Amino acid sequence: MRRNLLWLLVLIVPILSACAPHVQYRTEIASCKNDADVKACAQYSIEENAKYALGVVEFDDQGWFWDRRQMWTLIDRLSEEANRQDLLMVVFAHGWKHNASACDGNMSCFRETLKQVYDLETAAANAQKRKARKVFGIYLGWRGLSLEGNVLTNLTFWERKNTAHQVGSSAVTELLVRLNSIRYIKRNVTAEAKPSPTQLIIIGHSFGGAVIYSAVSQLLIDRFIDYRGEGAPPEPFGDLVILINPAFEAKRYEPLHQMALERSYLPGQMPIMAIITSQGDDATKKAFPIGRWFSTLFDKHRDADQKAANRTAVGHFARYRTHTLKSLDQKATPKKPADTNATCSCPYLQAASTLSVDNLQLLAAFRKQWNTGSFKSGWSQNFPGSVLAHDPYEKKSHPLNPFFVISVDNEIINGHNDIYRPVFVDFMRYFIQLSVPGRS
Repeated sequence: MRRNLLWLLVLIVPILSACAPHVQYRTEIASCKNDADVKACAQYSIEENAKYALGVVEFDDQGWFWDRRQMWTLIDRLSEEANRQDLLMVVFAHGWKHNASACDGNMSCFRETLKQVYDLETAAANAQKRKARKVFGIYLGWRGLSLEGNVLTNLTFWERKNTAHQVGSSAVTELLVRLNSIRYIKRNVTAEAKPSPTQLIIIGHSFGGAVIYSAVSQLLIDRFIDYRGEGAPPEPFGDLVILINPAFEAKRYEPLHQMALERSYLPGQMPIMAIITSQGDDATKKAFPIGRWFSTLFDKHRDADQKAANRTAVGHFARYRTHTLKSLDQKATPKKPADTNATCSCPYLQAASTLSVDNLQLLAAFRKQWNTGSFKSGWSQNFPGSVLAHDPYEKKSHPLNPFFVISVDNEIINGHNDIYRPVFVDFMRYFIQLSVPGRS
C-alpha cells in the first residue's frame, strides 16, 4: 500500500505542476527606476532608486538561465560600479511558493530589506568616518510557486524540493562564482583613500536555502581544504553564506560538519556559513520528515543515525547544532503584519532598531575578543533583543568553528516564514556587521 501511495504521488504531482506557469518574468534586459511605482519595473531585469539597485536573474526548472543576458547585464553593471566605488552585494534566493514577479511577497520584502541595509550601511559609514558602500541586491528567481491559487499547492513539496536542488546544481553556481569575482576588482584610488572592501553576502530561505547550498557546498569544501600550508584559515566563498529555515536533509551537510570538527582555528577566524533554524518551524520540523519518509522509503541506510540524517531537515539535526539564539525579552511580541495591497508592499513590517554608538562599540569589543582568540567554549554575545551563545551538541566543536548551526527561539522566529520580526532583523544586521568587516 505504501508503494502504491508513493507512486500515486509521483504521478499526480508532475501533472499538477504542468498546469502552473513556467515563464520568465523579467523580459526587458535593462534598468528601470522604481522610485514612484515598482510595478512600472515589473518586466525589467534591474530596478534602482536612490537607496539601492536590485538585479533579478531567473532560472527555469532545469536550472538553466532563462536568458543569459540577465546575468551578463548584471555582471557588467556590477563590474563598472566596483571600479568606481565599494559595493555591498546581497544575494537572496527565495523559497517554496514564490517567484520573480514584481509583487511576489518575497520580492517585496527583499526591497524593504535592501532599504534597511542601506540605512545601516549609511549609519555605520558615518560612525566609522568612511564612504558608504553602494547597496546592490541580487534576487535569484525560480519557480518555487508551481501551482498558483490551488488548495493542492502543498502537494508540490516533493517536486519543488527536487527542482530547488536541480536549480542550485546548475547555472546558479556560475552566477555566484562570477559575483564572487567582483570582490577582487581593483580600483584606482589615491594613497590617502581608505575604502571599505566590496563584500558579498549570500542568503537563502526555505527551498532557497537548498538552492544556495547545492550551489556552494562543493565550493566551500574545496576552500576548506588547506592548500596554503599548516594553520592557514579556511577560505570563505563570498564573505558570508546564511541559510534561514533551510529545507534540505541533514545528510547533505555531513561532509562540512565532519571537516569543521577535525581542525582547530586561529584567532580572527570569521564565520563562513550560518544555518539558522527556528525551533517553531513546523514546516521543516514536522512536515519535512513526513515528506522525506515517503521519498526515502526504499533507500538503504547503514545505521539509525544515517537514516535520521536523510529524513531530518539540517537545522533540526541535533548533533550539528553549534549555537543557540535566545530572546532577551520572553514577552516580546511581533508587530502585526501589514496589509497586503496592490502597491507591491511587503506583507510584514520590518521595523528594527537604529544603529547606536553603544551597539557599534559592543560589536567592536566583541570583534577584538574574536581577533585575539580569547573565546572559550560557551561564549555568548548580546544583540539588540537577543543573545547568541556557543552551545555545541558535540562538545569538541571549536569555539571559533566558522560553520554556525543556530537553533532559534520561537520568540525570534515563530514559524517557517516569520523571518521579518524586528528582533531577528536586528540580529541579521548586526551579525553581518560583526562577521565580515575588513574581509577582502
